[in-house]
Amino acid sequence: MMENVAIFLHDYSVLGGVQKVTCNLVNLFFLNKLPIKTVFSLRKEGTMEYAYPSEVNLEVIGNLGKDAYSKVALIVERDKLRNVIIQIENLKFSYKVAKMFSSLGCRIFPVLHNTPYYWIKTYADWYEYVYNPKLFLRAIKKVIYWRPLHIRLFKKLVSSYGIICVSKQAQIELSQILCDSNSAARVCYIYNPMLELQTSLNNELKHNYLVYVGRLSREKRPIKMLKMWHHICTRYPSWNFLIVGDGSYCYKMKKYVQRKNIERIHFLGQRDDVYEILLQSKISILLSYYEGLPTALLESALCKNALFTVKNAGGTSDIVTDGYNGLIVENARVKSLCSKLEILLSNSAICERMQENSYKSVEQFSNKNILNKWISVLER
Repeated sequence: MMENVAIFLHDYSVLGGVQKVTCNLVNLFFLNKLPIKTVFSLRKEGTMEYAYPSEVNLEVIGNLGKDAYSKVALIVERDKLRNVIIQIENLKFSYKVAKMFSSLGCRIFPVLHNTPYYWIKTYADWYEYVYNPKLFLRAIKKVIYWRPLHIRLFKKLVSSYGIICVSKQAQIELSQILCDSNSAARVCYIYNPMLELQTSLNNELKHNYLVYVGRLSREKRPIKMLKMWHHICTRYPSWNFLIVGDGSYCYKMKKYVQRKNIERIHFLGQRDDVYEILLQSKISILLSYYEGLPTALLESALCKNALFTVKNAGGTSDIVTDGYNGLIVENARVKSLCSKLEILLSNSAICERMQENSYKSVEQFSNKNILNKWISVLER
């Protein structure tokens, strides 16, 4: 019989990506009668923005000071917690939290929500280093200081608790980093669950929309998307580009669009009706330097969108098969992006075939498979 489960969450991102998939996981556990009892949160806002079951205790921990340990200990005892899933980006912090719960008699399951290369590499286009010296200095610091530190933390977490990645590719990457077959055996992957689509798919709702859904921040290459669209939009007057999301680059993007007078591009902001927008779109785009498991692409595939992305680190390749359900561009040069995207924009038959294949490809990410893998891990 599975013992009671808690999730420890630490997410400060603009769109709450880890919080979103955590909420999906909590609901998946709850609806299938797994003993999910508690969600610990370290959000600065001190609020939960997603629909957790009312039966699950939501505990906001302000920090990990002296008072936190006694508070957490009381909650662990009150809810009889024995399994703790840790969803934390900062490896030092994750290890600290793991040790705290371990000392309280809990089994620990750290989850990496990004490619492991996120912690040991700096990603940027060459010109960004030229125009942003701080980025160059951060890259040097990552090589000299953060890379060896994070590799040591990976090894400590794996040897003490094991690590769960959110994509098969991330598992492969972490195993390569560890360079140790014994450690690699303690690394597995479990995909993030998705909300079930509550409406039937209707191709008649589809319009000529290219859509981006996600955080508007540097690692997503947002300006590169605008440059690409600027180069080709005049040749495809029936198509529109929708941008759903918010973030630090939103103002820069709007200024760039205004300065270049780019046509048919629409900033929709942060939305609660993402599925409705995806159901009306035909192509979803993501040009990130790295990903864990990009939820936006999974949701896009579920809504029958062709997927357009660039070769990167992490779980994008788990979702997109080049030429089957989308296109993967080998490099992020604007010319390469444009020539590939035009295949979808100019040929409706190819686009429709990839849309259909996208929907078929989602089966391996079914919540049933995800639930079974979590049961297997938690009942060991």
